[in-house]
Amino acid sequence: MIVLAVLLAKKIPVMLNWTAGVRSLNHANELLDLKHVISSQKFLTKVEGLELGECEEKLELLEEIKINLSLKDKLKGALLSSLSAKPLMRYFHLNHLSEDATAVMLFTSG
Repeated sequence: MIVLAVLLAKKIPVMLNWTAGVRSLNHANELLDLKHVISSQKFLTKVEGLELGECEEKLELLEEIKINLSLKDKLKGALLSSLSAKPLMRYFHLNHLSEDATAVMLFTSG
């Protein structure tokens, strides 16, 4: 869901592999000039010894984002979720995207 939300915001989601280590995360941050790193407090509390390096200062927690959603935002989201693909693409002005447009950046350890 988060990846789709980022795409609908006309941003490119970047999948960071936290197991690749802080050096890899810092490299991704510098290479792509990341603006936000979205994660969950629930996930972060389960992972021991996680070092996010430079990405930590850009961390946005889903739990905090959820708290800040207004009733208007929630109602709008519920209405939009009832639309089929074509009207939804038009609403978000995505119907003019090139087939060659970047969809997702993936950083893996392999």
